[in-house]
Amino acid sequence: MHPNISKEDSINVTSTPLREFSSTTDAPLIDESDILILACLGAGVIISAFIICAVTFGCLQWRALQHSITQIQRHVSVLQLPPPEDNDSFDGALTEYEETDIVNPYEGESSKVYGWQNISFIKQIDSLPGICKWTGTLSCSEGERLNVTISYVDGATPKETKSLWHNIIDTKIKLLNHINVLKTLGYCQHEGLTYMIEECFEMKSLNLHLMSDYANIGAVMHETSVVETLQYGLGIVSGMEFLAFQACCHPGLCIQQVLVDMSGTCKLQHFCSLKDAESFLVLRIKADDNTSWSLAPECKSSLNYTECSDVWAVGITFWEIFIGSETLKEIVTLHENEMFRQLTVILQTSHLPRELSSIMRMCLTHSCNERPSIRDIKKVMESSKKYVLKGGDLIVKNNPSESQCDENDVEGQYYDL
Repeated sequence: MHPNISKEDSINVTSTPLREFSSTTDAPLIDESDILILACLGAGVIISAFIICAVTFGCLQWRALQHSITQIQRHVSVLQLPPPEDNDSFDGALTEYEETDIVNPYEGESSKVYGWQNISFIKQIDSLPGICKWTGTLSCSEGERLNVTISYVDGATPKETKSLWHNIIDTKIKLLNHINVLKTLGYCQHEGLTYMIEECFEMKSLNLHLMSDYANIGAVMHETSVVETLQYGLGIVSGMEFLAFQACCHPGLCIQQVLVDMSGTCKLQHFCSLKDAESFLVLRIKADDNTSWSLAPECKSSLNYTECSDVWAVGITFWEIFIGSETLKEIVTLHENEMFRQLTVILQTSHLPRELSSIMRMCLTHSCNERPSIRDIKKVMESSKKYVLKGGDLIVKNNPSESQCDENDVEGQYYDL
């Protein structure tokens, strides 16, 4: 302690500055509640900033996803289109649609005209030489998308084939609908090319259909298979009768050229006008050399195709359905008499109804004048309303009450066509 200052004075000196400091300071006092409030406000700001960033990032990602989907759709659409082969071919789906692309060369068929934006291409499939064929989809006015096939001829196709192609389109577009004929939905014209649009929903060739069913009716013991197999023949001849009435024909008819839908209904597809038969037949032979063996004798010698040639084709197709084509390929190359003899032997040992065997043999007669008409064949199929399966034999009984086999007989079963 300083020698000149007393003890009391020292106490006053030390206490006075403390009181002055506490009363004159400008800094506010902060308690725990204030700190808690500030912490909550800070956390709220951070969370809000995080939410804003997350929402912004999500929006950007969504827009990027939409853009990617759009690009993929455009890319697929472009890939699905047939590649251009020359200046006359179309240049892809990126071409803007114009009203001038729709023209209507078929008077009275305006309802069957579709715009370029209504069709899309998926996969190319086999077709005739010079004719390109694709599976695809068709957008209808109701918003429905149909599975279809789209066919056209490219720019490099010879003029003869182009002329034939336009005749085929003209024939099919104007044709009335028939349950056993493939339906032509319409056509589209774009960049100088005409695209024919046909129905195609869950269909496969009769050849493939029979592989999963029964090719030989003699081996069939199941009710459904018996009826369906006979219905194939009835459906084909019904379609052929309709085509004949429309002055059309089906060169090269065989089970590979017949389509079958989900309900088991046969559809004829590769037909043309009778006046175009010879040109169409030449194209068919170029597409498949295997077609030649099944042609009628008059077609092999001079390509002279008539309505009688269609009858021969029906006989060949029936033989493929009910017997099989392997033995027939050799038999049709024989002399007429020997061919007829072997056909008779095979048909007699088959399980086919007598009337059906007889009409099949008559269809394969060399003389056109001795062949039955398409209508005669259909009458035979339609007149056989009742079939009885007994002991593995399928026998026609027009009047079951007169049959030796009663309908209640466990060994015999009747089937309506």
